[in-house]
Amino acid sequence: MFVERVSGDHISSLDASTTVVTVAGSSLNELCRHAGFSPDPGFWVGDDTPPFRDPDQPIRLDGLATSVLGEWYLLGQRAIDEVVASLPDPAATVGRLWPEHFDYGIDLAAAPGVRCNLGAAGGDSFHAEPYLYVGPWGFAESGLQSAPASAYWNAPFGAVLPFADIDVADDPIGTAIEFFMNGLAALRSAT
Repeated sequence: MFVERVSGDHISSLDASTTVVTVAGSSLNELCRHAGFSPDPGFWVGDDTPPFRDPDQPIRLDGLATSVLGEWYLLGQRAIDEVVASLPDPAATVGRLWPEHFDYGIDLAAAPGVRCNLGAAGGDSFHAEPYLYVGPWGFAESGLQSAPASAYWNAPFGAVLPFADIDVADDPIGTAIEFFMNGLAALRSAT
């Protein structure tokens, strides 16, 4: 497991820096001890939060599922990196695998005063299969669903491109980049 520690004036500051260390452990308690905290049985991040189990029980991973998810997150990361590199001033955060949603994502400046999340999710109660997403901050209040590009916005939080669409694409990375760029273009044209 890798533990990322953020330091700086404030954890949300663009001036913050990170240090990553590798830790070993076979149970949730062992891994949390290395990270410097105790597991919270009351931790909840929405309806997809799994039930809390015995924190001393060994963690078992399915090798095939782990490999498939790793490749999915890598595809998302590569596409997001290409998108960020193509923007003049993205003010993007560091990409990370978010433990509370188990998705890889960043947020960036889509336009002056408009931030959005770009990411690759492994699936959840909203969408059972993995998907890429563009999630503008304040989407519900934005009126984007009724904007000229409203066909793009196909999710309650923004837009998704399901794994099935990427899987049949001749150029999966190019398809992912195009999906992200279309979302950013729609956000820029709406402001």
